Amino acid sequence: MPKRNIILEEEEANNELSADDLAIIAAGLTVLGDLFSFYSLIKEREETEKKLNKNKS
Repeated sequence: MPKRNIILEEEEANNELSADDLAIIAAGLTVLGDLFSFYSLIKEREETEKKLNKNKS
């Protein structure tokens, strides 16, 4: 096998994502999802408080 083909195969192998890389990406997406979920809970609580205060008036 020519040396050039070996080098190209090694470069292709280095460009692939490893299991560790995918785990880090998945963890980051999970954190992002949790932050959006937390934000939506805070907004829902604020809207509920506004409705309760409006009904008291």
